[in-house]
Parts: sequence; structure tokens; C-alpha cells
Amino acid sequence: MPRTAEQNKAILDKRRAQILSCGLQVFSNKGLKAAKISDIAQLASISQGLTYHYFKSKEDLFAELIAIAFKQMNRGALELAAMEMPARQKVSAALQGLLDEIESNEEFSLYVLLVAQASISAAIPEEIKQVLQSRSQISYMVVEKIFAEGQQQGCVKNFPPREMAILFWTVIKGLAMNKVTLGEAYQAPSLQMLQEMFLLPE
Repeated sequence: MPRTAEQNKAILDKRRAQILSCGLQVFSNKGLKAAKISDIAQLASISQGLTYHYFKSKEDLFAELIAIAFKQMNRGALELAAMEMPARQKVSAALQGLLDEIESNEEFSLYVLLVAQASISAAIPEEIKQVLQSRSQISYMVVEKIFAEGQQQGCVKNFPPREMAILFWTVIKGLAMNKVTLGEAYQAPSLQMLQEMFLLPE
């Protein structure tokens, strides 16, 4: 019995997701310049030609991964900003959620590493640089606004909100990259330790 259109689409979507996942691993390990489509195809156990059926080049695949990374990070930040809760709870929820992601979701940390590599690499095409410039500030602005609200509510330490947002994401990205580097030896700081970096005592 022939497959239905829905079944064919499901197969194509699954294969595309597999290529993206393998591309994330290869690019995170080798960087855009050194990585090859053949590396990704081998990891995905498919032919190089089939990989090109989904992505016309390694740059196209890399750009898709960068877009996914920002979509995930920015969506989470905007959802947090929209929640009806005091700033103290938002900061704590953000820290706990990100600690959990780093601990349990390997791809989250790989996406963080990928964006960090793309931000400093001279091999990144111009169109990807434009994506980095246009989308990288959203999560910073959201956290900056939450810190400013928290200062008005008397629960966030009295430092410039922009600088605190930079510190917040520097810590999170550092932990994520540490998780990639150390693997099972990674040990996360406590939520309380991170809270005390930003929040005043209750």
C-alpha cells in the first residue's frame, strides 16, 4: 500500500530534523570553515547527495541552525516577559529554566556554542552576520527590562540594568559552553548562588 502524502511529509520532516541535529554537532565541533557536508552526511548515515536535497550548501544549513537558535532563545525570553508575575519570580524562573536546559538538553548548549562561534568567526557569510546582528539583542533587551522593573519593585540589585543583562547572559552562556566541554564532569552552580548575583534579599 503506497504511503499517504502525510506519511511522506512526516518522513521528509524527520530526515530534515536529523540532518539539522547532525549539522549542529558537526558545526559545534569543527566550526563552519572546517566542517564539510560529507561529515554531516556520514554522521546522519545518509548520502551526501541526499543532504543536498534538503540544504543547497553547508552555509544554508548553518544559517538555518542559527535561525533556530535565536528563535528558541528569543521565544523563551518573550514568553517570560509576558508572564503576569513580579520581577523576582521572573528572574528566578528564568535562571531555573536555563539551568534545567543546560543540564538536560544537550542541543541547547550546542546552540549556545554555535552562536558564540558564529559571532567571532571571520568565515561567516554576510547574510548570517545580519541575522546575528538583528536577532541577538532581543533576549538581552527582555532581561534588561525585567531587571529595570525589579529595581522599581525593590527586589533587584541597583546596578545598570543593561550591564546586569549582559552579566546574566554571559553567565548562562559560559555555563552552557562549560557543559559542552566537561560533559558528565559538569557541575552547575546552585540556583541560590545565581539568584544572589542579581536579587536583593527578601
